[in-house]
Amino acid sequence: MRMIHCTKCQKNEAASTGKKFCGYCGARMISSDGVEARMNLMACMPAQYKNTFGTWKVTTEGDEEGRSTKDLGVHTGHIDEIAQSLGGRCFYSLHFSPFSPTPAPAEPEDKKPVRQVSIQFGIGSETWKMSPESRALVLAEIFKNRPVSVSRGQYYASVVLGFDGD
Repeated sequence: MRMIHCTKCQKNEAASTGKKFCGYCGARMISSDGVEARMNLMACMPAQYKNTFGTWKVTTEGDEEGRSTKDLGVHTGHIDEIAQSLGGRCFYSLHFSPFSPTPAPAEPEDKKPVRQVSIQFGIGSETWKMSPESRALVLAEIFKNRPVSVSRGQYYASVVLGFDGD
């Protein structure tokens, strides 16, 4: 028997070899050594990226020359809530960087909630050095107390936040 950990509902189970999916929610399970590796990766991240709540400068990811990058303003709140409200305004992904001093929060122009959105943290977050799988696991740990799922992103250094129908 070995301990395995659910990446979605965060439950731990003792399982024989071969079990890959959670008995509670059906999500993919990882071995406990994967949980330890995730904690080691989180240790190298700056503190301001380890909390989903904060003041964030949000931009869109544009082309290589930066011509299509849009500044969506400075927003205070949980990353997933900001990402859900701004998700309709990005082409690739939303880029979150910590912002200080704290200004008055910007109101999103378009508040149509989306079902999912790609996001990425600033280059100083150390998430750009992680593999796509590791990045998704680390951010899943950061967002574990939020009503959002985290999966591997299709764009460079990104993850996908999924929102259940509210």
